[in-house]
Amino acid sequence: MDLMPMETNILIFSLATHITATAFCEKLKENGVLAMAIGPHQVRMVTHLDVDDAMTDRVVQLINMTLP
Repeated sequence: MDLMPMETNILIFSLATHITATAFCEKLKENGVLAMAIGPHQVRMVTHLDVDDAMTDRVVQLINMTLP
């Protein structure tokens, strides 16, 4: 996964695997995490003030489990 530079609460990244962004977002959604496919392999996620370190760690775990 390649992260783009970030200066906001919006994360946009490209998947460096064969999974499509749509399939990736659907797997996250099954685990209660919302993300949006904005291209064949590009994903957009948004965080906010109420997201704490534990929630962020959980999303990272889910992402790692979702990627082949």
